[in-house]
Amino acid sequence: MLELSKREAFALVCLRHLGDVVLWGALDCSDLIARGELGCGLPDRRATHTVQTYADQNPESAEKPRLGDLGFFGYSWRLPVHVVSSSFGGMVLSADGATRAIQQLDTAARIPSARVRLHENVGWYRSAPFLGWRRHHELDS
Repeated sequence: MLELSKREAFALVCLRHLGDVVLWGALDCSDLIARGELGCGLPDRRATHTVQTYADQNPESAEKPRLGDLGFFGYSWRLPVHVVSSSFGGMVLSADGATRAIQQLDTAARIPSARVRLHENVGWYRSAPFLGWRRHHELDS
């Protein structure tokens, strides 16, 4: 049987959602991270964790992200607006396109960019500057 590290299990669970429709409050950026955590044995945080919570609970910066580390976008660490995870091959996995203005799944489904997607780097995100990578420390426990 194949033995996976917690980081590998986290990344694989997150990748299962690749292409899924993103909807604020349903499957959005912080929810994708919470689903990955749940899938690798961490507590269920889908109803309790936001982008800000993840930034606050993972304060150690990571110049070179490891698999499963978290990247944040925003205008300050006091108000991050988007979280992504480092995936296999240095790719960036993101639940893109969720906004508070889109409340219905059928509306989100008609927007091609409202999906869980892989990106080559953090440069695609234009809504806010990249704040940096942080160690997803619980994946090492």
